[in-house]
Amino acid sequence: KIPQPVPVAKTKAAEGALGITEWTLKNGIKVVVKPTTFSNDEVRIVGFSPGGTSLVKDADYDTARFADTVVGLGGVGNLDATKLRKALAGKFAQVSTNISELTENVSANGSPQDLETIFQLVHLSFTAPRKDEAAFQAWKTRELESVKNRRLSPETTFAEDFTVFETNNHLRRRPTTVDMVNKVNLDKAMEIYKDRFGDAGDFTFIVVGNVNLDSLKPLVETYLGSLPSKGRKETWKDVNVTWPTGTPKKEVVKGSEPKSSVVIAFHGVEKWSRDTENDMRMLGEVLGMRYREVLREDMSGVYGVSAFGNITRRPHPEYQFNVRFGCAPENVDKLQKAVFDEAKAISDKGIGEDYISKVKELRKRAYETNLKDNGFWVRELERAYTFNDDPKWILDAQAMTDKITSDRVKEAAKKYINTKSYVVGVLKPEGGAVPAK
Repeated sequence: KIPQPVPVAKTKAAEGALGITEWTLKNGIKVVVKPTTFSNDEVRIVGFSPGGTSLVKDADYDTARFADTVVGLGGVGNLDATKLRKALAGKFAQVSTNISELTENVSANGSPQDLETIFQLVHLSFTAPRKDEAAFQAWKTRELESVKNRRLSPETTFAEDFTVFETNNHLRRRPTTVDMVNKVNLDKAMEIYKDRFGDAGDFTFIVVGNVNLDSLKPLVETYLGSLPSKGRKETWKDVNVTWPTGTPKKEVVKGSEPKSSVVIAFHGVEKWSRDTENDMRMLGEVLGMRYREVLREDMSGVYGVSAFGNITRRPHPEYQFNVRFGCAPENVDKLQKAVFDEAKAISDKGIGEDYISKVKELRKRAYETNLKDNGFWVRELERAYTFNDDPKWILDAQAMTDKITSDRVKEAAKKYINTKSYVVGVLKPEGGAVPAK
């Protein structure tokens, strides 16, 4: 049954090069629209709201972490998953929901011709999730089988064990076990899902793609304007995931292939700003280049190497900078030393202008490509409206690129490659390393 439309309460018309229009609906939902012509047959939509599984008590977490999955398998309204697929035959309309730790989210994409179908599915995801016991039991069987076999993979075992180690064995970072799957309760999952999506009033939706405002507006008023709103003023909760202190190391021995994986994760407190984020990104770009040259080309030591970092704003301000590489087991120690030596060289002397020029050129090319990509606009607008940043910053990337200098790279290396605050993870094969020749 098509719901009764509710007119847009407030409009902020597009102005300037950004070209976005904001609609505020009577139920509190904000809709941000960016019409584009990058791809004639594409519309992307994301919706988000603060809260997530962080608002679920620990005793219900085993169910909460799978609530979106098991509810999604049931279909919507009177249509189970099979009937829903048949009903959507010939249409390009995909909608999924997700409950992350700090937010609940809707993600949709499809063809402009099927835009009403997309909005109908979004509406039903909020108002008519479907409980399907048979689909739940089938999922449980598959998940139990996956859990039993998953740790046969050395890489998976290493990733899971290192995550537990670097988060101090936090309840919400532990890998899935048979016991956890058996605790998942479908009725509780429905309850959690309906709580998270039962109040749409604090959702923001971003719509990007080949859309016309005049034809889009009635769909927004009908299918989003009619969504339930309870007037709750929610935010997320900090579940207090912490790092180990000092410089501890975790070795995982698994597998017979003569290869190792190494992760070095530097961490500390840092407040986000455009400058600190830019410094972190710049450091990753420069060190990534140097590590590829030194570890892979000069030392012929690694299968691959990456260096990257980020500054987290929620739930608390902190930074993390990771260096990852794969190598022969006997080379782990000398390559790890090379990682620290190269970082220290940059923190002492900075980096040559040829590297600075290369980073700037790579950024320029990537940015030119991104500006013509709907996915880029969705991600950047979602971030801007999540953190109340100025969306105009999206068009001002050059200001950050111009700030890249050797001195800033040097200072970033001093700050973020903190040799007193990092964790190391090493995957080694069973039987130990082969002696170096």
